[in-house]
Amino acid sequence: MTYIIAEAGINHNGQMPIVREMIDAAKQAGADCIKFQLYHTSRLTSEPKTGVRLRDEIIQKRVKAKGHLKQCELTKENVSAIMDMCAKSEIDFLATPFDCQWADIMMGLGCREFKVGSDRIFDVQLMDLLYQYANTLYVSLGMAQGIDIERLLSNSFLEGVDSLVLMHCVSKYPTPPEEADMKKIRRLQVRFGNEVGVGFSDHTTDIHAGACAVINGATYLEKHFTLDHKMKGPDQKMSFTPDELKTYIALARGVEVYK
Repeated sequence: MTYIIAEAGINHNGQMPIVREMIDAAKQAGADCIKFQLYHTSRLTSEPKTGVRLRDEIIQKRVKAKGHLKQCELTKENVSAIMDMCAKSEIDFLATPFDCQWADIMMGLGCREFKVGSDRIFDVQLMDLLYQYANTLYVSLGMAQGIDIERLLSNSFLEGVDSLVLMHCVSKYPTPPEEADMKKIRRLQVRFGNEVGVGFSDHTTDIHAGACAVINGATYLEKHFTLDHKMKGPDQKMSFTPDELKTYIALARGVEVYK
């Protein structure tokens, strides 16, 4: 069965009551997991330019959203409480640590599954830590080239990662359906499917995109969701409501028999 990750991201706006509602909504929609983003705003917004257009555009967007990012920061105590909420709701907890300090904190809280965002695969220190810590590592490939993927496989299994999941995605928010490049999922499955899991981190706003990804070989899906499109935040409008997420999941699971 397709493993569905409901991406809360920062759509909770730093408010724990909203986090609680999002956990309940993800569970009721049929998701297996809910994911959060863990970062320090001061570090995210002071990263130097890389000379790579997509990465520099993301850095610039973070600088412009500095105030909101700060509002959405979670603490170690918040994350511990969120993990307890997830356990009680019987939904898996997952997070993307954006720096080594957060990777250490997650490890200290007992996390052995980590998600890596597209731009984080180039952070050598962070990746070296995650190779050591992770039992399961989910990696978005929005900015990765073939050589980057080969390095991921080599380093992950050399360092003892038990399970690696390569997540096709397009680093464009939102992604137009015609640019989603679903055939890349099939290519990843053919080339690496015997060694790793293959998934789709969906940045489209198309309710059918998850089902298309499953038909093309994805066994993991990640999708942003929100309680209300009108809430403040950069990802709210491109995210699905709980009802939309439920439909998205039902469509994706409904086509599994046709793979």
